[in-house]
Amino acid sequence: MTIHLRRVTLQHDKFPTRDHYPFNLPVLADTDAVPFSTPVTLFVGENGTGKSTLLEAMARACGIHMWSNAGRARCQHNPYEALLDRCLSLDWSDGAVPGAYFGSETFRDFADSLEN
Repeated sequence: MTIHLRRVTLQHDKFPTRDHYPFNLPVLADTDAVPFSTPVTLFVGENGTGKSTLLEAMARACGIHMWSNAGRARCQHNPYEALLDRCLSLDWSDGAVPGAYFGSETFRDFADSLEN
């Protein structure tokens, strides 16, 4: 099995702030790079530690299709939330490959729509 993405490097010098989410997450401050040395990688941790945030930023940086529910209402807007992908550097084995990101919130919304 091929490992397509070898490493994601966090470019701390490009962080627009360190005072606001997601740039104030300890995992981002304490991590320089995430190496991928096996065909499957699991991100585990407590809620709110940045797993989904990092995965979504990686997907954006990869330029793949982002499934989302654009109609979902949000109570707050954080202008920094969608900037993390600009602070990532991707190291590919043989160039980018096609893909899509289908996050857990989108899956939940999809499952709810099937029940209704």
